[in-house]
Amino acid sequence: MGRQEGYIIAIDAGTSAIKCALISLKGTIIAQNMRRVRLIQDGIRVEIDMKEFWGAVLKSLRALQEKIGSRKKKILGLAITGQGDGLWSVNGKGEPVGRAVLWCDARASDIVLKWQRDATMEKTFYLNQSCDFPGNQSALLAYFKKHQPQILKKSRWFLYCKDWLFYKFTGQIATDLSDSSFPFRDFRSVDYSEELLRLYGLEGLKKKLPPIVSDPHFTGQLSPEASKLTLLPAGLPVSTGPYDIPSAVLGSGAINEGDALIILGTTCANNITLKRPLRRSKRKVGLLITAGIDGLYIKCLPVMAGTTSIEWIMRVFASAKKGSKKPFNEIERLALGSPAGSEGLLFHPYISPSGERAPFINPNIRGQLSGLRIHHERQHIIRAVYEGVALAARDCLEEFLRPESRVSICGGGARSNLWCTIFPSCLKKDIVKVSENSGLIGTAMSAALRLRIFSDLKTAVKKMVNEEKIFKPEQKLVEIYEDCFQRFRQMRKYLNKFYI
Repeated sequence: MGRQEGYIIAIDAGTSAIKCALISLKGTIIAQNMRRVRLIQDGIRVEIDMKEFWGAVLKSLRALQEKIGSRKKKILGLAITGQGDGLWSVNGKGEPVGRAVLWCDARASDIVLKWQRDATMEKTFYLNQSCDFPGNQSALLAYFKKHQPQILKKSRWFLYCKDWLFYKFTGQIATDLSDSSFPFRDFRSVDYSEELLRLYGLEGLKKKLPPIVSDPHFTGQLSPEASKLTLLPAGLPVSTGPYDIPSAVLGSGAINEGDALIILGTTCANNITLKRPLRRSKRKVGLLITAGIDGLYIKCLPVMAGTTSIEWIMRVFASAKKGSKKPFNEIERLALGSPAGSEGLLFHPYISPSGERAPFINPNIRGQLSGLRIHHERQHIIRAVYEGVALAARDCLEEFLRPESRVSICGGGARSNLWCTIFPSCLKKDIVKVSENSGLIGTAMSAALRLRIFSDLKTAVKKMVNEEKIFKPEQKLVEIYEDCFQRFRQMRKYLNKFYI
């Protein structure tokens, strides 16, 4: 079998679901299995049982193999991506220290507010080019140091989601350049920064951060123990990273300077590809991610509530019939009953328990539905929610988009024809819809590069990325959404000052 004839098994361990897929070297998803993730939520806390999570990955992998038949003999490697940020702690024996705390957890909000007020965040931004928020490791470790120091004492390693899975598959502790980008690494280095740890008040914890692997051809090997659990051959190459956001950027083909990708999933992650970090930005916002491939960087500005906003409004109106198999189709049908602009209604999608992190950081901010009058009905409110997410995306991307920027969109929310109509007119740009599974394709592509199946990133993109459809702005809608955006931004500035 030639190496160009095989397949990669890709795993995307997300916040709401775990996906496992068999992917060809032409970027075709041959078979796929999905398992829902059980989140443990208690007010502002959002956690996952790490052993249960690993068990769900194993079930998904085994179910996938039932679908692939003789292709199993042509598997070239296993590729892992997953949700970023959060805290996945293990002890010296590799056992979980409590539950994983997720990126959307808000318990450390007060710590982030303190860092904003005492200029800590300004100092750390100078080094890592990223803004802290309650669900990142610096804030969570500072929280546990103050409130539950025994967690830090019991922990040997502070991992990320994909690092936990890589350990379970290979027995190795490691992270990659993407997950290690923030908060503890100076963007000019490939090692953790003692100065950043000092600024966060976390001196002495460097030894508990996983080794950073920068070798572009690094892979682990499936351990004999994991082989028995997964039913895959021991010694199979295992590739880790990048994490889900940069993997989706690669899998969308957004690899040129100024290209943009909107990942319309649980969050609405707005990404700009850079060949080098921005020296100075008008606003200290977002995250700077090292892709770990071809010297690329990604400026990521993730709005906390993407499809979450639609799930919320579905709950509010109980619009989907009980047991409906297509609840999102039903609520979109209702939204189409309203004209563009929702007759003056504006929705600011700041509904996450941890506030908002792009294009500003405010753990206390709350969502807003403004402009209500007696004639408004539920279709106007529902459409305003769709429009509010698109307006928030423009608020993030406005400073970074160039006339030549190629803008693409993926994620579960990109299934929505309404959203794919709103976004181009809101951003005043053609938008290329790419595979909903760009994260899976991106991590499979990364594995293929590490295994030297492809010689370079451009070749891999040419072989594995397929565009689905191009959506164009409509002039009438452009004018409507320009007016909406100016009002949206003015109200956003007010809200950011009001909720302090």
